[in-house]
Amino acid sequence: MKKNLPVDSIELFLLPHRPIVTKTDLKGQITYANRAFIDISGFSEEELIGQSHNVVRHPDMPEEAFADLWDTIKSGRPWKGLVKNRSKQGHFYWVEAYVTPICENGRPVGYMSVRRAVGWAKLAKPNVYREKHDDFYEWNLFVLGKRWASFYSAQPTALLLLFVILGVVHSILFRRQNLNQNSQGRLCLLGRSHDRSLV
Repeated sequence: MKKNLPVDSIELFLLPHRPIVTKTDLKGQITYANRAFIDISGFSEEELIGQSHNVVRHPDMPEEAFADLWDTIKSGRPWKGLVKNRSKQGHFYWVEAYVTPICENGRPVGYMSVRRAVGWAKLAKPNVYREKHDDFYEWNLFVLGKRWASFYSAQPTALLLLFVILGVVHSILFRRQNLNQNSQGRLCLLGRSHDRSLV
């Protein structure tokens, strides 16, 4: 698998209203790239057209993900999953990718990829990303964890709020547990008093 180096820890973020759209031929060579892809990838349009789409592949991506992608789209079915890409400068960005075959006269002539910013609503439902490969499913769960960690580390106020909410929930559950235990204790005492009266 091709490894694009070097890489760094700087994360880029795709704007929700600017999805990436690319088209490739059957070999995966780029035939079209929209402005959103050009901007976030750091490559010029001239550098992208004619290049293999793996020019933006990040070395952290597992081989199973792309094996699953190619197996799926070559069979004529669309593919969806979380992908970590690398920019020309070595930065990285996460996308939710949707790849589908382009057909003319009933025959595939290429592929189109639409990639969007990873939505927080989707992050709350990791099963949405499950594919047939267990390794790929584990990778998607890893992505979710990294995204949440990145979000809260960048926003300490949100992290503080999260701890406050967790504290309140814990307090409520603790009180309910105590109430249940007290109720059970009273029932036990009542049961014992009835037992004594029967002796």
